[in-house]
Amino acid sequence: MRIVIKYFVFILCISSIFPQQNLKFHHLTVDDGLSQTTANAIMQDKFGFMWFGTQDGLNRYDGYKFKVFTNESGNKNSLSNNYIWSIHEDKDGIMWIGSFGGGLTRFDPATESFTNYKNDPNNQNSISSNDVFGIAEYPKGTLWLRTGRGVNKFDKKKKIFTIFLNTANEKITTNNLYTGALAVQPPSFVWASIDSCLISIDVETNELKYFFSYPENTNLKFGTILNLKYQDNNLFVCCNAGLVKIDLSSNTSSRIPVPTIMGEKKFLFNHLLIDDDYYWIGTNNGLILYDKNNNHFNLSQHNPDKPYSLIHNNIVSLYKSRDGIVWIGTYGGMNKIDRFKENFYLVQFDPSESNTISHKSIGPILEDKNGIVWFGTPDGLNAYNPSTGENIIFKNIPGKSNSLSSNYILSLYEDMKGNIWAGTRTAGISRFSYKNPGSIKNISFERIKLPEPSTRVQSICEDKNGIMWIGTAGRGLISYNYETSSIKSYPSSQDGSGPSHSFIYCMYEDSKGNFWLGTPTGGLNLFDREGEKFFYIKNEADNAKSLSNDIILSIFEDKKNQLWFGTSGGLNKLETPIEKNLFEKLKDSSITLSFTQYGKVNDLPNDVIYGILEDEKGFLWLSTNKGLVQFDPLKESPVKVFDVKDGLQNNEFNQNSFFKNKKGEMYFGGINGFNIFHSDSIKQNSYKPPVVFTDFKLFNNPVPLLEKDKKIFSLSKVIYQTDELELEYDHNVISFEFAALNFILPEKNKYAYKMEGFDREWINAGSNRTATYTNLDPGDYIFRVKASNNDGLWNERGASIKIFIPPPPWLSWYAYLFYIGIFFTAVFLFIRYKINSARKEIETHAKIERAKLEEREEVRKKSSADFHDEAGNKLTKISLFTELAKSEAENNPSLEEYLIKIEENTKEISSGMRDFIWVLDPAKDSLFDTISRLKDFGNSMFDYSDIRFNFKGLSPEMKNIALSMDARRALMLIFKEAINNCLKYSEAKNVEMSVSVKNNFLEVILKDDGKGFDLSEKSSGYGLNNMKERAKKIKCDFNIISEINKGTELTLKGNIPQMGN
Repeated sequence: MRIVIKYFVFILCISSIFPQQNLKFHHLTVDDGLSQTTANAIMQDKFGFMWFGTQDGLNRYDGYKFKVFTNESGNKNSLSNNYIWSIHEDKDGIMWIGSFGGGLTRFDPATESFTNYKNDPNNQNSISSNDVFGIAEYPKGTLWLRTGRGVNKFDKKKKIFTIFLNTANEKITTNNLYTGALAVQPPSFVWASIDSCLISIDVETNELKYFFSYPENTNLKFGTILNLKYQDNNLFVCCNAGLVKIDLSSNTSSRIPVPTIMGEKKFLFNHLLIDDDYYWIGTNNGLILYDKNNNHFNLSQHNPDKPYSLIHNNIVSLYKSRDGIVWIGTYGGMNKIDRFKENFYLVQFDPSESNTISHKSIGPILEDKNGIVWFGTPDGLNAYNPSTGENIIFKNIPGKSNSLSSNYILSLYEDMKGNIWAGTRTAGISRFSYKNPGSIKNISFERIKLPEPSTRVQSICEDKNGIMWIGTAGRGLISYNYETSSIKSYPSSQDGSGPSHSFIYCMYEDSKGNFWLGTPTGGLNLFDREGEKFFYIKNEADNAKSLSNDIILSIFEDKKNQLWFGTSGGLNKLETPIEKNLFEKLKDSSITLSFTQYGKVNDLPNDVIYGILEDEKGFLWLSTNKGLVQFDPLKESPVKVFDVKDGLQNNEFNQNSFFKNKKGEMYFGGINGFNIFHSDSIKQNSYKPPVVFTDFKLFNNPVPLLEKDKKIFSLSKVIYQTDELELEYDHNVISFEFAALNFILPEKNKYAYKMEGFDREWINAGSNRTATYTNLDPGDYIFRVKASNNDGLWNERGASIKIFIPPPPWLSWYAYLFYIGIFFTAVFLFIRYKINSARKEIETHAKIERAKLEEREEVRKKSSADFHDEAGNKLTKISLFTELAKSEAENNPSLEEYLIKIEENTKEISSGMRDFIWVLDPAKDSLFDTISRLKDFGNSMFDYSDIRFNFKGLSPEMKNIALSMDARRALMLIFKEAINNCLKYSEAKNVEMSVSVKNNFLEVILKDDGKGFDLSEKSSGYGLNNMKERAKKIKCDFNIISEINKGTELTLKGNIPQMGN
């Protein structure tokens, strides 16, 4: 705050020197979108929007454009009346609007809906008048209203009005019912006024007190009371007699009178705004800024010749927004002013002022050792004395030799003796010194005669030896010895004997004694004054470390002895350290010069660098054709670029028009005046602006709010209060408009946005406030936008809104559910079809196989019967014939032996035949039949032996297990041979055979407790190989375990080889 106050004091001091300067007002009128010029009420809502109540509608302002709400004929839910007197936002964000003839209106910004409350003569709980001039909210949430018939209290929940004060009161005799105000004093008082009467209302006891002065019975009469303001236990009364301050703690009052400097005009104090150190007082005749600490007044009034003056003198409203802007409503439109944002004091030519400067275009500027400010223009030399306020313009007076030689001043220089040298455009140099130190009166000019044609003097410089060097336009360089008055010319040449160009734009002697010249198109020259030789330094197209441009406009050495050169092609820094006798070292090529170039590619706004100055912090200040640049040499980039919107005279500055005084104040001149500032007083806007959405569009058309037609997509709340949007699948062109609610140079606010779920990085939008997306895929998104204020301070949080885009109906979840159902139904039907087809095929195949099987079975049965009959008869006959032959061969032993063998073989064949026939018999296909036959076979074999035979595991369930013919035959052959072997070779006492079936797995075991045998010796004996081969054919495992004297065990196991396998 110290810097701000210091700077404001500086401005006030400058104002005494340049009295035409005043507060700078920016205007908003109907041309900018305001619905009507008279803004009776001003308010900023909780989101940051500015609201203006005019005589023709309610206006919402976002810094760029207005949205206007007016009465709609026939719509009872619209604004009741367009003539608005007062606006108030309650703690819930609901706005209350008092109008002239329309009563009280409740406005919900979220839905932009209005509810109106008007006087009803038949309802004592209605508002007392339809004219509402003031609205205030009591801490407990009730509203207090100043109406055309007194004071009303409104209970928002019950919607009941209570009349606390009406104009029929005996203490109030005035007919001026429409002059009055309202103020709330927490926790229990409301102050109101009617004409010249001040009324206090105790809201707890309902007691009313009336004052025509305060304290009572004093001579300090109010007169007509126009407004009331309560702050810090002080009540301020704005009235036609001035501003009265009532200290409610001490019950004392004091008056701030209208100062005499404001003349005889009558001032009515209409409105009051209290700042930290100032009272802003709106009157019927301008704006008064009162410094309450120094008792200083400043009056701002409308001036038709000044575009930034107050737009109208009659002030109807005052308001300060959260960013520090003061808003002033008048009969001529809105004014806004940021008093502390005017960083640059501006001096301009004003033909309407008698004390103005001589011309709008400013040339060289100089503040001499006596503190006198000199600046040249195309129409004279101007001098200001800050200590006396003197302001004198010196011009050529024809016929007077001691007057200025020419009015067109191109250069100024103060030599070591305090003489001022003024180089002119058409008449050489005029030199002068003070007759009385510090007094600019009675100055006599001496004309310095220069060789012809040396009439145009572009630059002047004095070296450390006291020699004056004069840069001309056309004659090259001239040296002037002040002591001897000797003059020598150095015309331009290209051989080093003279400067590279006849125009010398600038000159500078550096800290090491090197003398530099800047020329137009001739580049930079280093001048050896002793040898009178010139070294030329120019741009080299193929050398990035050379000088960037050959037009040299300025030369500057900073505090670190770093040389900088301003050119028409950018800023150049000499990287080669400067040292003594630099000329000789360049001449013998022992060193070369290296430059670093800075231009638009380094974010400079322009490549033309007219002037270079350095502030106390080491920043460079560069004047260009596109503003004033604060440049950081360490970061090698601009800190900030200032332009005419920041208070500069113009974006275009002039050559040689820059100067820094001993106090650190800088002067930069241009085509429309000059600016004065101190770099320490350049203030940054510290207000982080809220960011809001101001519009949402589909297919470039604004989306309506609460549209009744359900076919039209609409919002349920305004876009800046909407948290989430659920769009339709075909809403493929969407646009957002947004604003940073910073009203200090809002055109300099910057924006960046990002659609999370679509954009990978933030998109820097610059000053653009819209973002459009097309063909977003279905899904969830979050659109975010952040913004900076005019000084680049970002609100990183910004604003965001969720977006959901559903898939089209054919890609929705229920569509996919339907598709899945269709798919599985199709799969089911396909599988069912395939199963049915396979079943039919199987059934057909089974029928064919069954028919074939039945046919085979029939063949088997017939063959079995025929074979049984035929083979049985033949074997019976053979057996019978053998018996007969035996009876005949009793006496022939050898023949009997053969007959016995025939009989044995016949029996074996007969037994095998029976087995074969049994296998062929289809009636014997079950496992039960096969095992039963093996059991019977075992019993028959061991019945007539000493071996005990035991059988286990035969069960009726085996009848349901059908075996193939091959399996039955293999089982029969394997175990009949095994049983025969037991009987013949085992010498066993016990033989056991067991059968088990589990899960279609068959296991048959035959074991004895006989003598056993060695498997390694008899592996091929006893028909073992045959057994194994037969088991293998029916895909069963066959295993034999036998040890000497421990018996033998045969096991067959495997899946049951059923019929058809």
